[in-house]
Amino acid sequence: WTIARDLRDCLQLVNLLEEERTKMASLLAEFDEFRLISSMFTFCSIFFPCSRASADHLAKGARSRGFLFSV
Repeated sequence: WTIARDLRDCLQLVNLLEEERTKMASLLAEFDEFRLISSMFTFCSIFFPCSRASADHLAKGARSRGFLFSV
């Protein structure tokens, strides 16, 4: 593969950051997954939409195309 898009809801990341320290393993698992997937590509970047509306639009578009989401 040369290009991949991993679109995630920013609220998911914010919620992980606000959880108790004992639940930080969940966030570490997300970063481990990102590192594993990004190692399969020559270039990888993270994009955070500036607004909730943009994030919602991206997520709806990905769902309509049948992309998989982590939960």
